[in-house]
Amino acid sequence: MNVLFLSLADMTSIDGSDLYSDLLKMFVANHHHVDIISPIQKRSNTSDNDIEREGYSIYKPHVGNISNTGFVEKGISILTYRKQIIDCIKEKIGSKKIDLFLVAVPPVTVDTVVAYVKKAYDCKVYLLLKDIWPASMYDLKTTGGPVVKKAVCAVFRVWEKHLYNVSDSIGCMSQGNVEYILKNNRYLDQKKVHVNPNSIIPHDIEPLSAEKRLITREKYGVPNDRVAFIYGGTLGVGQNVAHIVECLKACQDLNCHFVISGRGVQYNLLEQYRDEYKPENLTLINGLPKAEYDKLMQSCDVGMVFLRYTAQTPNIPSRILTYMDYSLPILSCTDPTSDLNRIIEAGRFGWGCLSNDPNTFKDCVRRVLDADLQTYKKASNKYLRENCAAENSYEIIIRETKL
Repeated sequence: MNVLFLSLADMTSIDGSDLYSDLLKMFVANHHHVDIISPIQKRSNTSDNDIEREGYSIYKPHVGNISNTGFVEKGISILTYRKQIIDCIKEKIGSKKIDLFLVAVPPVTVDTVVAYVKKAYDCKVYLLLKDIWPASMYDLKTTGGPVVKKAVCAVFRVWEKHLYNVSDSIGCMSQGNVEYILKNNRYLDQKKVHVNPNSIIPHDIEPLSAEKRLITREKYGVPNDRVAFIYGGTLGVGQNVAHIVECLKACQDLNCHFVISGRGVQYNLLEQYRDEYKPENLTLINGLPKAEYDKLMQSCDVGMVFLRYTAQTPNIPSRILTYMDYSLPILSCTDPTSDLNRIIEAGRFGWGCLSNDPNTFKDCVRRVLDADLQTYKKASNKYLRENCAAENSYEIIIRETKL
């Protein structure tokens, strides 16, 4: 079977370990050939040379800056890149037979690309829905105020509905996502929408020895006699860092330690808290190389997830997969629309609370401190292997598309 894959992710191989690389490895391992369209945004230094490997090829057309850029530039890039992607497919794929078009979204603006490929190659289209746009834009600030936001969202909504219509199957991150999509898109055939969780290939990771764990903790000022909670990733509007600060303040009297490593537009709020209050139970790091972060994470006890309370669409952050791969249970502090809290509580590999009250977060931390962490650690890795393995995701796609 020949598979065409499209994502905005900047891919130069599938050797890494992430959502898309691990899924594509499953296709290659099952003797399918994968052609990958991975655009280069204008700011990137990545080469536009074609990449040929056993079982897959990567093509890198130039497009404008879409992520982490201004409102106007983003809009222009979105309007032009669809034609650029179609031109790339015409040039690189040509008359080759395509059986499956696998599309990772956002952005929903790939609707015209999907419609073109489906018609030109008479193939099945499988949508990997990793965020729900434009609904998730409504509680974010945009240039031009509410009038402009409403107009932009209306245009995006047209593209979104077109994309869902031309797709044969839509894989959602959770049951909450499925219910949201069906409730807000009643025209859709319910049979085409289903759960296909974020997934990776699980690793057999050796636990740190007591000595290495101690050395790592000492390096970053993490007491060895305290339960250590770690968060690694973006620190921006989506996480509502001001609320994270209030949670840290509420927990100053508990016998635990918090490690936060990341970057983002609201990182400075954590710096201000550290500099003003000088908390003894916080290690704050402005980002780390992956290898160093992984070692630090492995020396901790519980992984944390934060989502702003005002989010209007259900979301399942992919960072939980890394926690689970390293056998860390999860403390989830999220909005009411996400079903992450329900998932981790039902799977007994974590604890959940809503992100609108620091005292409920403190109560959640107390529950962690009273728990048998070894049992939760085993359950976390077990849940990953049984529910979020890339092999499972691959099998769902094959089953749903009947290929």
